[in-house]
Amino acid sequence: MKLVQPTHRGTYVVTYDVASRLQSFRSKNLLVPSQDDTLFEVFHMKLFQSIQQTLPDITIDTIEMNELRRKIWEQVDSRVTDLSRQAVLSTCPEITDSNPKSEGLLLNINRLFNTDGQLIGHGPRPGFEPLEKQFDDLATKIAGRSVVLIEDGAFTGGTLRSVLQELTNRGITVTAVIIGFCCTRATFVLGHVFKGELVIVHPIENLLDWIPDHDLIPFIPNCGRVLGEPSIR
Repeated sequence: MKLVQPTHRGTYVVTYDVASRLQSFRSKNLLVPSQDDTLFEVFHMKLFQSIQQTLPDITIDTIEMNELRRKIWEQVDSRVTDLSRQAVLSTCPEITDSNPKSEGLLLNINRLFNTDGQLIGHGPRPGFEPLEKQFDDLATKIAGRSVVLIEDGAFTGGTLRSVLQELTNRGITVTAVIIGFCCTRATFVLGHVFKGELVIVHPIENLLDWIPDHDLIPFIPNCGRVLGEPSIR
């Protein structure tokens, strides 16, 4: 009898973002390849081939983040018509910077890990104010308006859940959460804490895991994991 190997089903996401993030290094004294340089095309082709060889039974979904962010703002524009009554808050600086209508309301939040790779909580991105001060400052800027919260991608939903709770604690109402893509687990987690409109711009069936291309290039802004230490209050 011939044994049939089980088929591994699911989708592994690779986001393409390194070309745009690299532009932050551009200066009078430093040359940086343009976003349409073939260097990045070659890099992405080899990356895709390597992942496909490693995961032959998994669907590889590649996402151009510039295009995804454009679609996120399309969803925002259809819902936010009066900035005096509604505010747009992002947890991703690239989304904030990608649209001229943005007020620049940005929460610089990061998951924190210990040296064993275990998630220990959330904190500010390196170089930014503590989260409590960020939330307090945002509450002042939002000034009684409702909020549309935008995020490029969510895997577990834990970060967004934490953000929603902190906003609620400050009396801020979130009417919609717009996410570029997320897994089923994230929508389940968010469903327990958020009863407003949840919009998934790029739905993905059975998302197994995802990796941004910029995580593979040292010193690119926001690459890799952020180390932290537990604090006792």
